[in-house]
Amino acid sequence: MKTLDRWLSVSFVIAFSFAAVHADTVIYNYDSGGRLTAAGFGAGKFINYTYDTAGNITRKIFTVINDSDNDGMDNAWENTYFHSLTRDGAGDFDNDGMSDFDEFLAGTLPNNGGSLLSFLTPGGADLNSDLITISWTSVPGKTYRLQYKSSLNDLQWTDTSGDVVATGATTSKTD
Repeated sequence: MKTLDRWLSVSFVIAFSFAAVHADTVIYNYDSGGRLTAAGFGAGKFINYTYDTAGNITRKIFTVINDSDNDGMDNAWENTYFHSLTRDGAGDFDNDGMSDFDEFLAGTLPNNGGSLLSFLTPGGADLNSDLITISWTSVPGKTYRLQYKSSLNDLQWTDTSGDVVATGATTSKTD
């Protein structure tokens, strides 16, 4: 049976969830089952993979962004919000606790402290039926993956089944 403490720590994994990639570096991301979920090839080139419940690849998305300074953030996005390419992604321009790079990935506004990816209070917990609903702030069109730990002391996170594509400013998933 799932207990509410399972949901006290929640991780949001965004489609492009890896550190800034430099032109001569390849970074690979794997899920808790050891399957390749993403590869970053520098200069804004990413490949993301999703799988069905049987472990078969269901989607491969190849994305290229214009990133002349190799910080992992699109030049046009940087120029829109910072009016230059001088930010390296490590800073937190609006001091909301999310780095500029994480805001780029999440689709939130890096110059607005109220625009960030955040977990909302769990709701709909019915421990007798083994279901709980988790809600979070979201950006329409972004894909989210909810992960959990059976115990807060566990080292590994486990993916819930099925990614969630946001259709509004708040998204939820029942598991």
